[in-house]
Amino acid sequence: MMARTITTAAVLMVSMLSVSMIVNANADICNVPVDDLMKCLPAVRHPPEPPTPGCCAVIGAIKPEDYPCFCQYKDNPILKVFGVDIDLVFKVPVKCGLKGVPSHC
Repeated sequence: MMARTITTAAVLMVSMLSVSMIVNANADICNVPVDDLMKCLPAVRHPPEPPTPGCCAVIGAIKPEDYPCFCQYKDNPILKVFGVDIDLVFKVPVKCGLKGVPSHC
């Protein structure tokens, strides 16, 4: 029972540290500032909202070669905490009218 409590506490600490790193305004995910990506949060959660002009501006600034980087987050539990669906991430560029962007991992 004690080992289970210690393991649970360790997992919780690592999760909290990961969340704080992601939420940190100076952090980047795939060369995009987290603050900018947060503008797209409503468009990548269920039920998805249409991307805002601010979100589309962020997505339009992402280099096509950086999109595969987002696939490494597909099973990231931190994104699940925020309710992010990685499949919706790849639908936002199309909804923003961007072409030449990967549509899935």
